[in-house]
Amino acid sequence: MSLSHRLKLLIKSKNISQSEFARKLDVTRGSVNQWLAGKLVPGHKPMMKIYEVFPEISADWLLLEKGEMSIENKTSDSDNTFLKKQLLDQAEMMGLYKKLLEEKDARIELLETLINSSTTNPAKGKK
Repeated sequence: MSLSHRLKLLIKSKNISQSEFARKLDVTRGSVNQWLAGKLVPGHKPMMKIYEVFPEISADWLLLEKGEMSIENKTSDSDNTFLKKQLLDQAEMMGLYKKLLEEKDARIELLETLINSSTTNPAKGKK
């Protein structure tokens, strides 16, 4: 299957017109027509734009005709459980860090108050 055929499949799978495809890639409709006719091959910039606009499209499929068109989410339930636990642990750590920072700020404020009061009210008994 040619690159032009895979581009046609991409456009069809997204249920968009060739004009809309051209707009999304910031290229002319004429360029897209030439790609789809197999007369020209998209350059580096349009290919990068395809991956930017359609991140779920497999580069291996589009460029090399290997694998499936779409990149599937292959995360297992055990992976999801692990990731969820990691996120919860991180959120808990962030809460602890926030509490420590608040305590630090309170101590600094107390020290500043003590320093200011000692400089404005020198100890009695000095002559």
